[in-house]
Amino acid sequence: MYVKITDNFIYTYVNKKLKKYESKYIKDGKVDNVHKLILYLNRLINKNFIKKRYIFILDNLLCNSDIFVYRYVFENMGLLNYKIITDIDILKNHLNEDNLIIMNWSSSINYCYLNNKEIVINRFNEKIINGLNKKYLLTCGDKEFHFKANSPLYNYEDSEKVIFNFIEESE
Repeated sequence: MYVKITDNFIYTYVNKKLKKYESKYIKDGKVDNVHKLILYLNRLINKNFIKKRYIFILDNLLCNSDIFVYRYVFENMGLLNYKIITDIDILKNHLNEDNLIIMNWSSSINYCYLNNKEIVINRFNEKIINGLNKKYLLTCGDKEFHFKANSPLYNYEDSEKVIFNFIEESE
């Protein structure tokens, strides 16, 4: 089970089925109230299957202390088998020298691209993105945003699946 956590929504994705819930107790990608979030996630996530693996997808630019708080939340939920990854862990297979991926989430807007085979991740900056002269830009996220891009900007047709489009494509 994949779980993407943003400021506005919590997405669960199992067997190519997506469920979308209102997000609570998250602000700017960070946990606002630990104990209330534990109770809320316990209500949302079906933990009937002990051997089910939970993969939580968090924002790329969270610091170690933010990730520590998320670990505390997941461990206090009683999850036995979970893993924390970031958006870039899923998106890196879709990056090449010709493109740039914009992660437009309600919690943050970042972009990533390859620079000499290294993945560079930064907060959204229109001038820098247009200065990179990429052939095309991909978006992945749940927040509507508009900017004047010098390169073609592509969204997935099934925008409700947000980052899970990239997971399906990789399988």
